[in-house]
Amino acid sequence: MKTSNKILLSIIGLLFVIIIAYVIAFRLAIGSIIKPDSKIEDFKVNVQKN
Repeated sequence: MKTSNKILLSIIGLLFVIIIAYVIAFRLAIGSIIKPDSKIEDFKVNVQKN
């Protein structure tokens, strides 16, 4: 059971990371349409967080 739980957690973690990446990409795409300058600022903020 423990190994299967670890696999399940890793799969959930991967899905979580993928969803976050999609959300960030979606926000950047919308930001570039509304405000071209905010796209660069958001990118800098994301780089600083990482």
